[in-house]
Amino acid sequence: MKKIIKWFFRIFLILIGLIIILLILIPMLFKDEMLTKVKEEINNNVNAKVEFADFKLSIFKSFPDLNLGLHEVLVTGIDHFEGDTLVYFKSFNVQVDLVSVIKKNVVVKGIVLNKPFINGKVLEDSTANWDITKPVEEILDTIAVEEEVVEVDTATETMDYRVDLQKFQIKMP
Repeated sequence: MKKIIKWFFRIFLILIGLIIILLILIPMLFKDEMLTKVKEEINNNVNAKVEFADFKLSIFKSFPDLNLGLHEVLVTGIDHFEGDTLVYFKSFNVQVDLVSVIKKNVVVKGIVLNKPFINGKVLEDSTANWDITKPVEEILDTIAVEEEVVEVDTATETMDYRVDLQKFQIKMP
């Protein structure tokens, strides 16, 4: 009986070790692909050009929470605001309770903006450079869906997800 328990614990420890090694290696091995995909998805969902030098996705930095960090974030305008800087951050970090995402009650433990520069402008025709969100119809047009899209009236429909923000911090030089 003792041999079975020893083998069970050995196998259990080996599996835990492999999982930890995978959690460390996967972000390193696929970092370039993930960086490209993150930039592509952000730029497909806004009417602006978003660039950042690096991003880090870690479960170890704030265990058991998930931590996403973007470094050297630059948002520049397009069309009327071509070349204008809307926002720049030295770094942008978000810490999310991983278990809460599954429960549809997302708990954002913290958002930290490090050395932000924000440059809001409004033109004479009342267009603002911070109005960069695309209408939902435009976003749906960019997504290739093979199945039929069901129309939902979001004005009367309640959302199943809830987001709780616990901390918001701006660090200045």
